[in-house]
Amino acid sequence: MATDDNPALAPDADAPAGDGLAVAQFAAGCFWSVELVYQRLPGVVRTEVGYSQGHLHEPTYTVVCGDGTGHAEVVRVHYDPWRAPTPPSSTSSGPSTDPPRSSEK
Repeated sequence: MATDDNPALAPDADAPAGDGLAVAQFAAGCFWSVELVYQRLPGVVRTEVGYSQGHLHEPTYTVVCGDGTGHAEVVRVHYDPWRAPTPPSSTSSGPSTDPPRSSEK
């Protein structure tokens, strides 16, 4: 399938939330608890949760959890690299969550 036919397969056009910021994205078994950990880190100015790497353009929680879309739950972190003491991914080996459940049957 060509990316023209499915916007979910097109390159990510999102950019950092402001000048001088960097963006990192992390997959986790459940994004809610992970997002809270990243929100509390020094230098983090914004977080977003969603789904990545699947084949549906606008997936819902119900579809992702039950229909084998190939999506992972992710947290996107916008941070100031000058204020963050370390890159967000290296903080205490990252947040601890249950491993992601495969949506493949």
